[in-house]
Amino acid sequence: MKTIVQLLGMGVLLLGLLPPISGQSFLQGCQDRIRMQDGSKLIGQIRYAEGNDTLIFTTASGMELHIPADQVVRVVQKCGNGRSPVWHTFRQYNFREHGWYHHTRIGTLIGEQYYGWATAGLQLQHSTGWMFSRFLGLGLGSGLEYFTPGADDVTDYPVFGEMRSYLLAKHFSPYITLGGGWAFVNKESRTSKRFEGSPDESWRGGWLAQAEVGYRFGQHFTIHAGIRFQEKRRNWQSTSWWGGNPATGTDRILHKRLSLGLGVLF
Repeated sequence: MKTIVQLLGMGVLLLGLLPPISGQSFLQGCQDRIRMQDGSKLIGQIRYAEGNDTLIFTTASGMELHIPADQVVRVVQKCGNGRSPVWHTFRQYNFREHGWYHHTRIGTLIGEQYYGWATAGLQLQHSTGWMFSRFLGLGLGSGLEYFTPGADDVTDYPVFGEMRSYLLAKHFSPYITLGGGWAFVNKESRTSKRFEGSPDESWRGGWLAQAEVGYRFGQHFTIHAGIRFQEKRRNWQSTSWWGGNPATGTDRILHKRLSLGLGVLF
């Protein structure tokens, strides 16, 4: 029984990974309209699709045409369903799986600041890289982040490497990214000198790690959720009010945040 369930699960997974045109079963007795790249239109019936490369199309006069898929902009199918016709639209899958990519994201960083209070930071990142296939892309990125707005904190400037993968050969596809690197920081926070008697301090950046699970809508828009880790240090020295030796210390901080955001992909 366990083996049967596993085989069924593998079958469902394979069906979900099929390309949108490959093996498409078009309904008999329906009228198909094809819009070509040059603006022309053809009316007839698609008998079957040959992989992702060629559509086998029969015109109203009975002529059979082999049409390259990269010359097709859209296929619309009109079928009778009782009194009202039903329209089915099949769009060619044309996401660029190989070559350069550019991805800009903006979002929020939700979690606790190092004092233990709940907060929401701000995040802006851009990455550029090369897709070797749909399943593997490597790139470099940088950004601007502020983990604790309005508190005694500093702006982070992350620089990182990343790996990404799109899971489905479809217009709407989940994707994952993994990244790691180093974040540089301002030496002083904007609030450290706000009050008289505040300790002298200096900041130092540290390593970062991040992972995102997202969804691509068509060619250019994404949403994502992920986790973000950022290490940095705060060195401080507090002047004694009674004339004694100043107190010194180092706060080692590890930000652990949930990231949520939107992106634009090119």
